[in-house]
Amino acid sequence: MNIWLHRISHCYEVAKPLLEQNYLTIGFADYVKDFLKYGGDNKAVWDHFEADIESIYGASFRPRHNLKKFLFEFEVGDQVVIPLWGAFSVYKIIETAKPLTSLPKEVLEKMNSKVFIDKDGLLSVRRNGTDIAEIDLGFFIQVEPVKLNIPRDGYCSSALISRMKIRQATANISDLVLVVNDAVNRAHTNNRIDFHYEASKAMRKVLINTILDKLNDRDFEKLVQWYMKKIGATETTIPAKNEPGKYDGADADVIANFELLKCIIYVQVKHHVGFTSDWAVNQIARYKKQKDVPDDAYTRMTWVVTSAEFTDETKNKAQLDGVRLIDQHEFANMLIDAGLDGINNAFS
Repeated sequence: MNIWLHRISHCYEVAKPLLEQNYLTIGFADYVKDFLKYGGDNKAVWDHFEADIESIYGASFRPRHNLKKFLFEFEVGDQVVIPLWGAFSVYKIIETAKPLTSLPKEVLEKMNSKVFIDKDGLLSVRRNGTDIAEIDLGFFIQVEPVKLNIPRDGYCSSALISRMKIRQATANISDLVLVVNDAVNRAHTNNRIDFHYEASKAMRKVLINTILDKLNDRDFEKLVQWYMKKIGATETTIPAKNEPGKYDGADADVIANFELLKCIIYVQVKHHVGFTSDWAVNQIARYKKQKDVPDDAYTRMTWVVTSAEFTDETKNKAQLDGVRLIDQHEFANMLIDAGLDGINNAFS
């Protein structure tokens, strides 16, 4: 399946109402007689196309490439993007091209008798009641809507917006198939592009790679400590590895005290790639248990922050022990939301 861009700005006063009836049009009315003289033999039309076009429009007539695509390259099942003012519509091709002399009579009848096929077999329009003007539309393709009037703002990427600005009337834009499909899906679900989400997703990849490539275990602990300060911790510490009073593998790498909230967060920090096992949950859960002070005013919470991801066993263990797990993706998002200003202070 190909994706095409096709403009209907040519003879818009007729092309637009025809499109509203699911008939996509193109100009080149002067070529219709030459097209018909081969009696529907598409191979003969193809074989004589360049010579016939040259005899009518001249050898250097570049717009002939638009007609060539419309007649010979548009296929059933292809999709067509139609740029509109501030929006665009997407259609699916259900029949290949035909001359406008084949347009069903009922289609013209729906256009208030203003548009008709004249004695020469060409499309004409009545203006001001009596004036008759030929309309330079020669061919049509029957289409069906995929999604109509999709706003450009908030529903499609800059790549598609830029492509809709190209000067060609007809172009193959199949390289943007994923972009077009995304825009259609967003329009169907009324799901505008979330700039914060898209920007965070791109930044998140960079942050994760930087954490893994540029920091060591100690630096990552300092980064977690800095984050706690950034979000309002009154006091933060990185306990000594040989801290007295802990046993049976209990351990915390960062402790953050939020005095106004009467909340203390114990954090086990893991800097590595791959997956973090449930041992990290055991370490921080045992640490909290050993540090609990009965009947004081503080609520104690436990986190495990990792530069990796978590196994299913770890997730199950954390749920049982009431430990919050923060993997590489969530921590990167937390840093982004907190803001990176002053982050170098974490390592000074």
